[in-house]
Formats: sequence, C-alpha cells, structure tokens
Amino acid sequence: MDDTIGYEAEPQEVSALLAELRDGAFGDDPVPLYVQATRLEVLYRAAANAAAAERSRQCARMWTGSPGSGPGRAPDQYADGLTYQQIADALQLGTRARAQQLVERGRASG
Repeated sequence: MDDTIGYEAEPQEVSALLAELRDGAFGDDPVPLYVQATRLEVLYRAAANAAAAERSRQCARMWTGSPGSGPGRAPDQYADGLTYQQIADALQLGTRARAQQLVERGRASG
C-alpha cells in the first residue's frame, strides 16, 4: 500500500537530475556514466528508505504523544497521543489500518 499518494516527483525534476549526470565530468563515455548512475541509484534508494523510516517514526510520535517541549518531545497538540484514525485523517492516509501500519513500523524502528 502506498502512503505517498498525492506526492509525486515532477518529470522536470527527474530530467534535471539525469541531465546533471550526463552533463558532468564523465563526457560521453558510457562506462563511467553507468557507474555514476548506479551510484546515484543506490544513494537515492537508501535516502528514500531512510525517509520512509523517518515518516513512520513521526507517525509513532503522534500516536504515543510526548508531553512537554524540547528535543524529542512532540508538540502540545500531540501530547496525549492521537488515535490511528486521527493520524490517518491528519496525514490523509485513507484508512485507520494504514496509520496503524506506519505507527507499528515506527515503533519497531525506535
């Protein structure tokens, strides 16, 4: 199930990234271009996985609440924690079950 609905990479953003790669220091040689493209693919995949884990952790913070202020503390509106349905509604996840999945994933990742 996709919880990034409504968030899309614009085609021109993707094209700009690839143009930077092709217009870089590698000229027209396919071997270093292939290696660099592979490196970027691995880097962006790792970054996307880390961003997904961070989103899950933030869902868990909204669910558990964390009274007070300062680093690691949730804002006051989350101090008592939100229900799965409230999280689903706030983040436009579609279903309570999807919010629960994200919260549980976030709790497991600490």
